[in-house]
Amino acid sequence: MHVVEDRAAFVVHGWKHAAAVLEAARQHRRPVWLLTPVGASYSSGVGFWSAIQERIRALFPEVDARLAVDCDDAPGHVLAALRIGLKWIVFRGNEAARRRLLDIAAQWGAELIEAPPDAVDVLHLARPQIDIAARLQKA
Repeated sequence: MHVVEDRAAFVVHGWKHAAAVLEAARQHRRPVWLLTPVGASYSSGVGFWSAIQERIRALFPEVDARLAVDCDDAPGHVLAALRIGLKWIVFRGNEAARRRLLDIAAQWGAELIEAPPDAVDVLHLARPQIDIAARLQKA
């Protein structure tokens, strides 16, 4: 399992949050992780996050941003995420399934990662633009 490198990490709940982080990342020229909430593959579906990934590529091509979709403990959701081209996936399931999924992800050119424990949830920020910028300056 790949441990995420040193870059600021934010939990985003949709496009509005992602765009706020990406705009700040562009302004501060910082790489970022955009993490979905735990189990987002259940609530929003991997297709929703794939559409956000495409929008990121189209509107923020110069920002070094990695979107990681949290599939909780659902191997089938991981496989669905791989089939639609998502490259970074969080899987919280058992070790036997994780080992199999690591091999499959590698064949798709993707990675299973551990969610950074210090990710800032944008939903809980009182002043998102100011707080995101402050976090990027610390990273």
